[in-house]
Amino acid sequence: VCRVGMLKKFVPSLRIVRQSFRLLSSESGGDKKGPSCSTKDVIGDELLDAVNAVVDDLHKDDPEAKKTTKNTLISKLISHEKATYDEATGAQMQEMLDDKAIQGLLSAVAADSKASSAVPNRFVQERQERRGLLLLRKEIFYQAVQRGIKSAEAQKLAENAVAEAQERIAAQRKAQLEGIEASKGAEKQQKVKRAEEEQRFYDYAYQMAEKMLYHDDVLGDGTKARKTIKPDPAVPSLLKGSKRLGIWKNLEGCQDHSLGFWSEWDLRAARIINQSLGPENSFEEQIQWTEQGKQWPYPIDNEYMLGPEAEVPFYDHIFLERHLAGLGLPKDGPIAHFMELVCVGMSKNPYMTREKKMENLNAFAEFFNEEKQKLIKKLHEEEQLAAQQA
Repeated sequence: VCRVGMLKKFVPSLRIVRQSFRLLSSESGGDKKGPSCSTKDVIGDELLDAVNAVVDDLHKDDPEAKKTTKNTLISKLISHEKATYDEATGAQMQEMLDDKAIQGLLSAVAADSKASSAVPNRFVQERQERRGLLLLRKEIFYQAVQRGIKSAEAQKLAENAVAEAQERIAAQRKAQLEGIEASKGAEKQQKVKRAEEEQRFYDYAYQMAEKMLYHDDVLGDGTKARKTIKPDPAVPSLLKGSKRLGIWKNLEGCQDHSLGFWSEWDLRAARIINQSLGPENSFEEQIQWTEQGKQWPYPIDNEYMLGPEAEVPFYDHIFLERHLAGLGLPKDGPIAHFMELVCVGMSKNPYMTREKKMENLNAFAEFFNEEKQKLIKKLHEEEQLAAQQA
């Protein structure tokens, strides 16, 4: 009886004690495919211990009855907590849906989803299709090599499979645009007899190409997204043979006079568009890296992008001792020996510019002023005298 009273005491406090109440959200719908949660996560450690204690008191010597009673109690507790959670969150959910700001946000998302279904730019679509076909060839080539086919045969197989898939989809698109039903029997007759393993690559190429080609011409319901314009054969062509009128005999004065600003503007716009789409192949990627300075141009030049240092001769980097005489430094003694080591070290440093090396020499010259020179000379003489007496 005491254990049952303890269990009843824990039931009203579930909403306060347990922090994992979101596991019982009604949005999951009891889907078994979702993330599973343990009984401890749902009802908590304290309540689970109380359930075990009650079951042990009721059925000490009957394991089967103990298991049945425990499952019944846990299911009742979970149902109670789920009802409590739905009751607590139902009003908040309805209040959020009634909020005008939330309604405006949902309307904006719906409008954006409708706008995204518009017909894309044809040039962008063609470029994406070319990139998709290139990746499809690479994928088929890789799968063929993994199945033991030689590289040359795999390359030929990938090219033929993608080309055939492109032709089949183009024929189906033409028939769909013109309202002609494609005959499946004719397609079966046109199929070339191939091995089952090889035919698998052709089918894969067709399935993938069907997903990426001509999405902007025909919508999902079969209607045309863009009207096809055909030239009228009755209209005379301006580009076909006719006698010259002799108007432009003198072409010296017919030069193109345009502002350089507009040509630079067009080039800049084209460059921005190409950058947004990214490189189409590895060659364009290497060209882009070279323009950005990430890769050296060919032929390789060790002095690439040196800047002003390209005009500095090599002897200005190596022969630095000739500058010591003009800095007021002594020609012998410990200071002269130290500056000789400094010059040798900087002459072997390929990462310092000439100006930086001269700044270091001037800094040492300012450090070794007359007072420092006298002090160092005195200390050196005392050291020599001590060495002689020792």
